[in-house]
Amino acid sequence: MAKRINTTLIGAFIVGAITLLVAVILALGGSSLFKESDHFVLYFSGSVKGLGIGAPVQLKGVTLGKVTAINLVYDLENESFLNRVAFEITEGAIKVCGSPQKVKALSEESTMEETVDKLVEDGLRAKLKIQSVLTGQLLVAFDFYPETPIDRVGLKDELHELPTLPSDMDALEQTLENLDIGGLVDSIKNAAKGFDTLVNSSSMQTLAANLNQTLADYRKLADDLKTETRVMLADARRLIKTTETQIPPMAQGITATAADLKKTIIHLDQQLQPVMTSIEAAVVSADQAFDHADAMLSNMAYLSSEESTLIYRINETLTETRKAAHALALLADYLNRHPEALLRGKKAEGGTK
Repeated sequence: MAKRINTTLIGAFIVGAITLLVAVILALGGSSLFKESDHFVLYFSGSVKGLGIGAPVQLKGVTLGKVTAINLVYDLENESFLNRVAFEITEGAIKVCGSPQKVKALSEESTMEETVDKLVEDGLRAKLKIQSVLTGQLLVAFDFYPETPIDRVGLKDELHELPTLPSDMDALEQTLENLDIGGLVDSIKNAAKGFDTLVNSSSMQTLAANLNQTLADYRKLADDLKTETRVMLADARRLIKTTETQIPPMAQGITATAADLKKTIIHLDQQLQPVMTSIEAAVVSADQAFDHADAMLSNMAYLSSEESTLIYRINETLTETRKAAHALALLADYLNRHPEALLRGKKAEGGTK
């Protein structure tokens, strides 16, 4: 007999499996699967070639979302075509930092549109930039340009519009379109014509001729200076050679003269030495004689009065004798210091004999 199946157990197993599946779905939805996103729209007057659905939307190089739709819109008011680009920003892509109270107040008091509008007032703008140079793909790049105007198209749209700026390529194309190419070419032609007229004018020809003459004069002056410099250098070399030839004989003559003078001085010194000895002995003898005479006169003073003629003459003689002895001493001292005076004589005060 077959064993009876327990339907209660099977039912409980099925209910448990369904509950587990629901829990897994809810868990996945809390991390990435069922996240809510905010959608916005942009309007570009230029070309969006290279921008595709799914292209990244970035703020300062960080991807915040992606492009969800691209449409061509005709503006009846301005009679122009616009490119409508819708995109979404993933919730949680931007983290808010600050105190819990301020973060809570921001989330409760401001909607996403209000927060984005505040950033727009601070200069938030969107423009198209090249994503890949090789493929030419574009992306939507947000950044802050506070000096630019808030340019919104203002069309009725279910999505909140954010302002845009022309792309760099559009700005370049706009600049080239506004550039007066014809006028620029005419200016270049006129400048070239004026330059040609100036070059071919008689004054320019005269100036060129004068310039050539000036250059020729400068060359001639340089050649003359070079020639004169060479002559001066040759003269200087000859003078140096002549001086080098004459200096050794002159030096030898000076050396020989100095040697002869030295020999003469030594010879005079040898000859004057006995004379000086004799003079010194005579001076000593004279001093002794004067001493004896003075003693004798002192004795005679007792024998005669002070007003006698004999005493006066004796005193005068002694005075002259002292002067002669003093002059003789000066002569001996001078000959001792200048022995060459015996040969050359005493020099005069002006430096001549």
